[in-house]
Amino acid sequence: LQYAMRDRLAAFGWSDIETIDDDLGRSASGSVTRAGFERMVAEVCLGKVGAVAAREVSRFARNSRDWQQLIEMCRVVDTVLIDGEKLICTPAGAKGFMVCLAKKTGKLIWANTEIAGSVGYCSPVIAEFGGFRQLLSMTSAALIGVDIKTGKLLWSAAHGNRRSNTATDPIFHKGYVFASSGYGKGSTVVKLKAGEGGIQAEQVWASKLMDNHHGGVVLLDGHLYGSGHQAKGWFCLDLLTGKQAWKADGKGSLTYADGMLYRLEERGTMALVQATPAEQRIVSSFSVPSGGRGLHWAHPVVCDGRLYVRHADKLFAYDIRAK
Repeated sequence: LQYAMRDRLAAFGWSDIETIDDDLGRSASGSVTRAGFERMVAEVCLGKVGAVAAREVSRFARNSRDWQQLIEMCRVVDTVLIDGEKLICTPAGAKGFMVCLAKKTGKLIWANTEIAGSVGYCSPVIAEFGGFRQLLSMTSAALIGVDIKTGKLLWSAAHGNRRSNTATDPIFHKGYVFASSGYGKGSTVVKLKAGEGGIQAEQVWASKLMDNHHGGVVLLDGHLYGSGHQAKGWFCLDLLTGKQAWKADGKGSLTYADGMLYRLEERGTMALVQATPAEQRIVSSFSVPSGGRGLHWAHPVVCDGRLYVRHADKLFAYDIRAK
């Protein structure tokens, strides 16, 4: 099977592929060593590995020690962004906080080493402003804009929190950039200004309201919808002023589709919400079955008339097409 996988990767354009089969039949229990796994971790740490492929992840890392090594060394903390033939990710390593690779070969196109701070768990988004196609993202300490062509840091604005956890993706709208993070930090909007010296970011407002933990924020008709962390509740804020339009009980994640907010509470209540700056109206709601332990933190997804909700090890799909 591993050789068939190698052939498949070669068909995708990867040229330097190493198959590790040293550990066949080894469970990693007790004192059993796994030379293949240790060699792979070493190669990752040396920066020689562009991607790791496995048929079944649960057998790839077979105990908590293995998983800890992979998480710490590989820095799996964001979502890979594909832009045409480019692949952008944020390893936050010594050789580059953010890097851009050729999608088909893994060849390095650029690596930004000037960005300060550690990774903040945010995924970059693309925006065009001031003649630059740029990546908007968050470090542990700042909101940043990076030139997608060269990797140069175009601008930054301080926005960290006491836990260095800034997981909410920025939102761009007509030259304004919104950012939010939890643990009491709150939200902010900066306005980008283009000039001969490049791009500058000027703060428009900052507020402790809606310190979004990681459930996401949606922009609709000039207003922001999302939940707070220590500033508990669901909020509606004006994008340009930060003024609160309304607040309701709850905390969770959300998405938008077909004119409605699909809102998943941390305790498992899924709600269809018609939201305006004047009020929120819950059209319907139901309880998502348990898929295991823990809160409901996965974001709901709407695609092709279906609502997908994951909890722990189970994925639930609901038909939401009009009957």
